[in-house]
Amino acid sequence: MKRILYIVSTLGKSGPTNQLYNIISNQDLSNFNITILTLSEERENSDKRKFDSLNIKIETLALSRIKSFFLAIRYIKKMLRKIKPDLIHSQGLRADILLSKMNLKIPWVITARNFPPEDYISKFGKIKGRLLVWQHLSALKKCKNVVSCSHSVAGKLKGIGVPYYVIQNGVDLSNMDSTINIDTSCFKSPVFISMGALIPRKNMVFLISIMKKYFENNDGCLIILGDGPEMLECNSISNDRIHLLGNVNSVGSYLNITDYFISASLSEGLPNAVLESLSAGVPAILSDIDSHLEISNICPMISKVFLLSSESTEIHKTIEMIVEEFNANFDQAYFQNAREQFSAKSMSSKYTEKYLGLIN
Repeated sequence: MKRILYIVSTLGKSGPTNQLYNIISNQDLSNFNITILTLSEERENSDKRKFDSLNIKIETLALSRIKSFFLAIRYIKKMLRKIKPDLIHSQGLRADILLSKMNLKIPWVITARNFPPEDYISKFGKIKGRLLVWQHLSALKKCKNVVSCSHSVAGKLKGIGVPYYVIQNGVDLSNMDSTINIDTSCFKSPVFISMGALIPRKNMVFLISIMKKYFENNDGCLIILGDGPEMLECNSISNDRIHLLGNVNSVGSYLNITDYFISASLSEGLPNAVLESLSAGVPAILSDIDSHLEISNICPMISKVFLLSSESTEIHKTIEMIVEEFNANFDQAYFQNAREQFSAKSMSSKYTEKYLGLIN
């Protein structure tokens, strides 16, 4: 039995954590002995309990971010001597950078879930963001086995000389709670939904302003699931057609009452929220970024894009046209294709194939 060690910062609720769960939960545990090593202790908003149910080993270094700067490499080496993994798989800024500083003698896989220059400057500020971009890109260049979560991210990595292998993200609706009954009396039909952190990259402030104007001449409402530093600003510009509900544990239940998913995001890897919506039978209206175009090219009848650079009136017209097209061409067969293309099981089997190829 081969020993696989996954190294991540924490198991905090996030898209990358969901993808890690999808990889591991669909692995054949008769092939692999799996351990997850987290660098820091879990906070309140953690998915660790979900991973505990998989009956795998979970270890933690329990280091703060400052302490990990000085001690993490020494502690990781100690854990490697204890676990003796046949392969290491890391994901995330801290884990990737730390492992890049070690002279590893065993296969090491990184999953690139974003393109750092498009993410870190808006997230961390210009000075810190540029430093982290340089550090993470340097780490990616040192790893011989970088797996990109999308063809769009892969193309950008190729442009800076990072070798890559593409395994697209996958989703599993059975992991989503859809059992809660939602009171729909306050939601004007048709219901649009957007999901994600309220941060500049997700562009929720822009989306709210666009949809407010859209609803002046069209029926419907917008539900936004997620929280973040822009919550106050989002609340301040919202009206009775915009419902900011924060983080919820029942995303599946909200998708059950939704007519259309919408995103104005400025950058993504291969967004879980879009894949989950399509798999749940909810068509998607998406900004024209590369990862959204990748999805739209695969599922053109149930995912369509609008130009972010357009004037607001043009965006409104495009949304109206897309809604009309979705209503005229609705067919469950299109969604079944999305479920097959972006299934967690298929994604996990591709990782298994990659692992065994490297180990053997």
